[in-house]
Amino acid sequence: MKALWFLTILGSTAGLGLLALSFTMSGAPQQGAAAAMGAAFAVIPYVLSRAAEAISKGDEPAPTRSAPARPAGKVADPGPGI
Repeated sequence: MKALWFLTILGSTAGLGLLALSFTMSGAPQQGAAAAMGAAFAVIPYVLSRAAEAISKGDEPAPTRSAPARPAGKVADPGPGI
């Protein structure tokens, strides 16, 4: 688990360096691509580390609430203007 967090630190450092380097590039497309890659270097290892941590703890996502279903054949009241 600590190895994944170490990779997260390395990815964040590389992402920061790439983001700083993107300010020296000449064109907007190059700057945008470098900034996106820098963000990806930081975000992807973090997400993997969090997922591995959750799996090792046995955490499961909370169930989502959904609206109660309407009985069959019933249509919502369209209102007085229709």
